[in-house]
Amino acid sequence: MRTSGDHKFTAAQFDQILQDLPAQYQATMISIGKKQFASQYANLLSLSIEAEERHLDQTEEFRHMVDFDRKMLLAQLVMNDLARVAGAVSADEVREYYDSHPEQYSQVHVRGIYVPFSVATPSDPGARPPLGTQPETTKPQLTEQEAQTKIQDLRRRVESGEDMAALAKAESDHPTASAGGDFGFLMRGQLAPELTDTIFSLAPGQLSEPVRDRFGFFLLRVEEKRVQPLLEVQAAIQTNLSNLKLQASMQKLQQSYAVTLNPRYFPDKQPSGEPAPAPAP
Repeated sequence: MRTSGDHKFTAAQFDQILQDLPAQYQATMISIGKKQFASQYANLLSLSIEAEERHLDQTEEFRHMVDFDRKMLLAQLVMNDLARVAGAVSADEVREYYDSHPEQYSQVHVRGIYVPFSVATPSDPGARPPLGTQPETTKPQLTEQEAQTKIQDLRRRVESGEDMAALAKAESDHPTASAGGDFGFLMRGQLAPELTDTIFSLAPGQLSEPVRDRFGFFLLRVEEKRVQPLLEVQAAIQTNLSNLKLQASMQKLQQSYAVTLNPRYFPDKQPSGEPAPAPAP
C-alpha cells in the first residue's frame, strides 16, 4: 500500500491497523472489503499529512478534538475491560441459572384449529383484524354463535377419533392450516395470555375446550411438553448474565464518580428558544 508522502505499509502493518480499529470501523471494513477500506485509509492518511503541513494539528480546535476523542477511546477501553473481567460468566453460573428458571425454557408442542367469526359490518372495516394478522379466506363468514357451534362440533369429532391434522387442513382458518394445525414448540409469551394459560395447563394429548379470542375460537391440543436443552440456550444465558454483571459494574463505577448538574444551567425544562443561563460563579 502506498500513500502520498511516500508512506508504505507492509501486509503485517496493515493487518495490525485493521485489528486495532474500533468496533464501528471494523463493521465498515467488513461491509466494504479490505481493498476499498485500504483505499479510503490512504485518502485519510493523505489528508492528515496535508493537515500537518498546514499546522492544523497545532490549533486550539484540534487540541479540543483530540482531548474529546481521547476520553471516548479511554471510556471504550474501560468498558471492554469491564466486559472481560466483571462480565465473565462461568459454566457453573450458566447451569445454576438454567436449573433455577425452568419456566423460561418450558415449551409446549401445540396443534390447533381456528374458526373465525365476523365482527364487522360493511360500514365498520376497522372492526376486522388488521391486515396480515389473519389469513385471507374464501370460507363463508360466520357469526360468533355459528363459529362457536362449529368449533364445538370439531371438538366432538376429534374426541371421537378423527385425525385433528386432517380436520385442521380442511376446516382451520389459520396460517398453520396447511401444516395440519401444527404450531410447533411454543414458549410463554408467544401467544395471547388466554391461549398461553390454556396450553400450559394441558397435559400431553389433552384437548382444550374452545378458547375465544377477539376474532374467533381456537381448539388446541398439546402434543408434547419439554424443557429446552441447556445446549440450545446456554449462549443466550451467558450473554444475559454477562450483560447483567456489566450493568452492575457500571452502576457501581458511576456511583464512585458523583455528578452534580447546576440546576440554573440545566433546568428540568428548558423554555423553547431561550439559551441556558450562565452557571453561577
